[in-house]
Amino acid sequence: MLGYWIIADLEGAHRATPVQTAPRPGAVLTINIGRPCVAMHAPTVMQASLLGVQTVARTWHSNRDCYFAMALLTLPGLARLFPGIGQAAVDLQLDLGAVLGDRDTSAIVRTVAASPSPAMIAALLDRWLLARLDAVDARAEITPFAHACRLVEAGRSIARAADAIGISTRQLERWFALHAGVGPQTVAGIARLQRSLQAAQRGSTSARDGYADQPHQVRAWRRYLAVTPGRYRTSDMADLTVDGLAHFL
Repeated sequence: MLGYWIIADLEGAHRATPVQTAPRPGAVLTINIGRPCVAMHAPTVMQASLLGVQTVARTWHSNRDCYFAMALLTLPGLARLFPGIGQAAVDLQLDLGAVLGDRDTSAIVRTVAASPSPAMIAALLDRWLLARLDAVDARAEITPFAHACRLVEAGRSIARAADAIGISTRQLERWFALHAGVGPQTVAGIARLQRSLQAAQRGSTSARDGYADQPHQVRAWRRYLAVTPGRYRTSDMADLTVDGLAHFL
């Protein structure tokens, strides 16, 4: 669990401005308290949804009365809280009702909507997620998988990550496919992009943030974000890097 973001645009001040989210090796649980944003990549946005690993940038438009809460999950958090969902949720917003059941989903949506402040929403979601941890049986490999995720996201090779937890690289690839829906190489690439993007949002001018050299960095940025680091630094970028996370572009 990385934390919560509570976002509101009740007056619609940003409804004409496209908002982009960056690729991230994790998941996002979203509960819309007000009117949902408009997603340019999907015809509708559910009142409550679960988005898995995001491998591409996504574009949204705010609405008047837009108000929603996001719980930002790590890959181990996704695997622990919503086992077996990783493959289905890659680059897709799943209706939370289809995952948990309509009754349980409606209950958490109503409770969140009745909370009078962002702090109370975060505390409520904390309690709800902790209760779900107690209710869902953990698979035996979750702890070593979590350790492997940390190593891969930190830039360790797939072979070294597998060796550190005492399994083969093929087994590690199977775990990532099951729990994340993508391979460890993809997770490593997105994590490297995140480090580079965070550095750019902090104002770094290094050409090698997270990469061996500038050409590798430029190719990765073009692949994932359709923009070069230099052009991004001169754009109207989001100033929303929080605790090592660049969720918004």
